[in-house]
Amino acid sequence: VDVIDAYADNKKNNIKMEIIMMEVQAHQIIERLLPPEDKKVMQLWDYYPNLFKEEQQLIEQQNKDDALERLKVRRKKFAKIHNSKVGGDD
Repeated sequence: VDVIDAYADNKKNNIKMEIIMMEVQAHQIIERLLPPEDKKVMQLWDYYPNLFKEEQQLIEQQNKDDALERLKVRRKKFAKIHNSKVGGDD
């Protein structure tokens, strides 16, 4: 049973690699053909939701974390500017 599971995992990983290579090629083609305002590129999980569910969750969480960090930086900047105008501490 372990051999069968290992084979299935290996097959799944090979399929993912092929899809990733095709995605890279598609992105390159889109970048050359479409004007900038028309560039809406689908993500891998939009095409293959069952294969890339984990990757989608990881990337979406990373995007949320990045957005939160950017928000924190903007708020700190705002607070610093506001405090300097009203004479508050840093």
